[in-house]
Amino acid sequence: MQLSNIEKQEIKTVDQAWTQYLKPMIDDIKDRIEGDVKEQRFSINHMLRFTGVVSYVCSRLESTPKVAQLALKIFEDNCDIDIKGILKPLLSGPYLSELARRWEKYKIFVKIVNILFQYLSVHHFNYDQPTGESGQMRTLTLQQRAYDIFRERIFTNENKTIQRLTLHFIDRDRAGEAVDSTMLKNAVDLFIAMDGTLEKFYIGLEREILNRARQFYQQMAQRTIEQDSVPEYMIRCEEAYALENQRVTNYMNILTQKKMRDVLDDELLKKYANRLIVSKESGFLTLVEHDKVEDLARMYRLMTHLDIRVGIQPMVQDFRIHIESIGENLMLTQDVLPERAAGKRVASGGQADGEGEEEEEKTTKKKKKKAAIMVKDDEEQEQEVGIKKKKKKKKKAELIRDDDADEAPIGTEARIVEAGEGEAVVEAKAGGLQNELEKLSQVSAFVEQLLNLYKKYNRMYVESFQKYTLFNDSIKAAFTQFLNRTPDEGKRRFAELLAVYVDELMKSQAATALDDQIKTRFDEIVAVLQYVQNRDIFQGRNEALLSRRILDQGSDAMPQEEAEKAFIVKLKQSFGDVFAIRLYNMFSDINDIALQTDIQNQFKEYIIDQNIDLGLELQVQILTKAHWQRLQTMTMNLPDNLQNALQSFERFYRDQQSNRRLEWIHSQGSMLVQVFFEKKKCNITMQVIQALISIKFANGATQTIGGIATQLGIENTEARRHIDSLMGKIPLLVKVNSGSEEDGNELKDDDELMLNKQHQPKKINIRMPRVGLSEESGTKVTTQIIEERKQSIDIALVHTLRICRTMKYNDLVNSVISQITNFHPSGYDVRQRVEDLMTRDFMKRNDKDSDSLDFIY
Repeated sequence: MQLSNIEKQEIKTVDQAWTQYLKPMIDDIKDRIEGDVKEQRFSINHMLRFTGVVSYVCSRLESTPKVAQLALKIFEDNCDIDIKGILKPLLSGPYLSELARRWEKYKIFVKIVNILFQYLSVHHFNYDQPTGESGQMRTLTLQQRAYDIFRERIFTNENKTIQRLTLHFIDRDRAGEAVDSTMLKNAVDLFIAMDGTLEKFYIGLEREILNRARQFYQQMAQRTIEQDSVPEYMIRCEEAYALENQRVTNYMNILTQKKMRDVLDDELLKKYANRLIVSKESGFLTLVEHDKVEDLARMYRLMTHLDIRVGIQPMVQDFRIHIESIGENLMLTQDVLPERAAGKRVASGGQADGEGEEEEEKTTKKKKKKAAIMVKDDEEQEQEVGIKKKKKKKKKAELIRDDDADEAPIGTEARIVEAGEGEAVVEAKAGGLQNELEKLSQVSAFVEQLLNLYKKYNRMYVESFQKYTLFNDSIKAAFTQFLNRTPDEGKRRFAELLAVYVDELMKSQAATALDDQIKTRFDEIVAVLQYVQNRDIFQGRNEALLSRRILDQGSDAMPQEEAEKAFIVKLKQSFGDVFAIRLYNMFSDINDIALQTDIQNQFKEYIIDQNIDLGLELQVQILTKAHWQRLQTMTMNLPDNLQNALQSFERFYRDQQSNRRLEWIHSQGSMLVQVFFEKKKCNITMQVIQALISIKFANGATQTIGGIATQLGIENTEARRHIDSLMGKIPLLVKVNSGSEEDGNELKDDDELMLNKQHQPKKINIRMPRVGLSEESGTKVTTQIIEERKQSIDIALVHTLRICRTMKYNDLVNSVISQITNFHPSGYDVRQRVEDLMTRDFMKRNDKDSDSLDFIY
């Protein structure tokens, strides 16, 4: 409570106020801080009375200077009696510990007294007053003056002792001994509080701490660098940084942190940076080779302390050189890969769609053939047509081969999980992505190695190097270097191999489920593709292979469609709409079920109205030619009934769309042929050419490769490719003299072949493995890509010059090269197109400057 007027009137002097009101309160505060209070004698109300007494004495009795002297004497007595007297007999550790404890209590005491004498802080110490022994005039608060008293009476005289003991305990802490961090914090806090500028006391302590740290870590580094491996040494370094950082946090000024780090950088890293990086036993390259992600991350973190030229730059250079070396060595293994297929079907070159279909309990009574033949539109590049046809029974025995594989689809593991008398329950379990990758062809296995190489180094970039751009630049430069090397003659570019890999991956069981594994693999494929300069080769080959995957599926649902579309999205996001537009449109065409159904129904009505007997069941699929540019046409001699059926559909379609022309793509067709073996009748689905070849062996006929080629009007190499497929996994055809001694393994053009009627298929419904793309097909795709490149260069040239109207020849060439991203045109290629455009009057040389070109409007 506040003083009453009567109590105020009774106060006549400052000494009276001190004795009666102020001193008892001060003594009680001291006791409370010391923890010696047994009973509470004063409360918050007494503190209010204290401040009221101070205010009354200073204002009414006009004794402010005397009260100020009294307040300062409180601190002087506390230092002389309560602190100095206790510290004097103590030595070493107890001395510093007690000093730290007394300093902590003194700060609390000063804070409370400052509140009690708040009147003085506002009305007296807010002005210049003589301070210290020199009597210098300064404006200091009561709290600052209290700290000055402690400095003058305690700290200044014992500064060297306090510093010596403080350094001693810090050294013990650094050596691993247990010390009182609170004691050290309070001791160091003395050096800071005694001089706000930190220049008089703390700077000297800090200098000694840093010097001792330098000596300690200099000796430690010299000792451990010889004994430990690089990873072990780096672990010690990080521990040292962490410990010193914690020491600064615990009891030093925050400004010391950078200085301490500089000391560690000098003694632990800067002197040994090159040695750590180039060490053959356990240096940077060794860590990279052994995929030591954690150790590499530690090295990166430490080297970021140093100048980039000392630490990071050598790592970046070695990283790039290492990746280039590994990549080049891997690319050399491409020389042992199979060359482009030239006539014979390479079993490992592509996955066959040869898994047998489930045997049905009821089989159709009618003998039918089914074919799927594709159609292109030539006139307005609008439509392309595929057809399936089922031929009525004409011949008794027509084909063969059992996919005697009772195997589950690729990537499936079968095991008996339950068995009873006479029966067993089999469980099929899909394998993971890794299992699928192990089944890929030699070409795809090579691509898989490159993808894993990227995965390895990209993981280091992300996890070890914290996505520091220079390391990503190294990966980009290295991969760009070896992925775009010119292959040996007859070998395929990496872009083409990557497309084959995608094709096999999509055909595998792994692509039937769009899980995180397959998504991650798509990301890796697209990432590597970004380093390929001739991406248009991948684009063209991928389009061709995707078109086959879609059309080979026929009317069945595409199990990997979700994965296919997800991959297209990845391509679009990375390379733009143009790169993926045809891929999207393929699915749009194939999924337009309403249009296909409508056309099929109208055709059925047409043949009924026209009273046409096709002799087979024909199913047609209309596709837009512009979306399927990679499909290749092939002319061949068709059986009369099949040719008549196609002509009937052409007449029907011409009535519907008079401005469009159909172009049939026989290579994408399929036919269902019924074959009578000695013990079983089978329904076999195969490609059109396979079916037409098989029919030639009906009724026990024998044929040669040359004879088949002549009858169908195709090349011998094409006939051989398809005959090879009919003599492989499912041996539909055999040599006539296959049991004779003259028979050899090599199939000659004049060897007599016949239907293998002794074949005993396990299933009724069979799908013959499809024949892969021929070398000629690949050549045609390459030719298309070359023409498309010319068009791209022409468009860029015309567009650029049209905007600028006049440009220097070399500037125009360089501008076009920088604009084209899908492939890497040379200056020669661009100049060739410039000359061609000049002959076609799109541009001309400037009349005044022959080194400049003008656009012709």
